[in-house]
Amino acid sequence: MRKPKLSAQLQRIRAACVTTLMIVGAYFACVMPYTIAFIVWNKRHKNSQDLMFESWPLYCLIITFCNSLLNPIIYLSRSGRMRKELFQYCGWGCLDCSK
Repeated sequence: MRKPKLSAQLQRIRAACVTTLMIVGAYFACVMPYTIAFIVWNKRHKNSQDLMFESWPLYCLIITFCNSLLNPIIYLSRSGRMRKELFQYCGWGCLDCSK
């Protein structure tokens, strides 16, 4: 059974939705470890100031900042036009602009 062909506008909307879901998913994947760890730590140590002497909050915060690195990678992987502009800006010409 063949799938019916989608119109060009519907394909663009679908691609935009998938990109948005990937960005939101990456955000939650990067922020949730810090949020969960911070909530658990606050439940156990209500009056303690030892948080700055532990290393796990730093690791969780680094994962949170990695979201800023993932967003351009996601956008470049999903958008042929952005990929083409990046290649031209970097002076690589049109290495793989057929996509």
